[in-house]
Amino acid sequence: MRFGVLGRLEVCDDAGHAVRVGGSVRRELLAVLLCHAGDSVTATALIEDIWGDAPPRTAAKTLQSHLVRLRDDLGRGAGAVILTEGTRYRLDVSAATLDAADFEADLNAGLSAYRRGDDRRAIEFLDSGLAWWRAEAYLDFADAPFALNERMRLADLRAMALETRTDAALRLGEAASLISELEGRVRREPYRERSWEQLILALYRSGRQADALAAYRMARDRLASHLGVDPGPGLRALETRILNQDPALLAETAGPHLPAGDLVPGDQCPYRGLAGYNSDDAA
Repeated sequence: MRFGVLGRLEVCDDAGHAVRVGGSVRRELLAVLLCHAGDSVTATALIEDIWGDAPPRTAAKTLQSHLVRLRDDLGRGAGAVILTEGTRYRLDVSAATLDAADFEADLNAGLSAYRRGDDRRAIEFLDSGLAWWRAEAYLDFADAPFALNERMRLADLRAMALETRTDAALRLGEAASLISELEGRVRREPYRERSWEQLILALYRSGRQADALAAYRMARDRLASHLGVDPGPGLRALETRILNQDPALLAETAGPHLPAGDLVPGDQCPYRGLAGYNSDDAA
């Protein structure tokens, strides 16, 4: 059985056919259990998550009724079942899959590859992880307090995947191809400074120094007018490096990550057009 929470709640059986979970309360109950995937939850916590501060007088019996119906919806013989453990309940996902867990596995693999400097492999894993997302996590329950923490946690992990993928592509020298995506990202999340840093760097590495500085001013003005704060140290340092035309900003591209067979022999100048110069011409 497969559960999908990276978008609207979806349930499919082992053959890939949609499983209908009827009733808003049963869908909320399943979502609560999925938020705690693999962990047990007390009946009291389930009642509070579903009904808040105004539970029905017969909340305990009503919860039991909904649990029975939810078990029927999922199929009592299916690989994923709701287990009763004393006064607690747990969704046993040992024989099931959850798209959020698959995303996190791909993210961790991508981060490991990125730390090793294997940027191509990192991008493959991160693209695979990001492909699990259909919309915002737990989209059906955007206003439900029980889903808030998990929605925020998954959104932060998705942002980490996007930003790490961008860092890997920047190290591979693909700055120009990233600009349009980054411009869209800062429009959607104008207060996420890391995205501004990546956009500014991509512009600079694409030979658009004036546009890079204009993007910095836009970020600075947005933060000041909407939040009343100055840019963080990362953005300020990047502006200073651009104004000083720090050569390291351009040097931090693909060089170290080329396959061994493509490396230029040490007696050849790798920069076409500079072969006629030597150390005496450094100035």
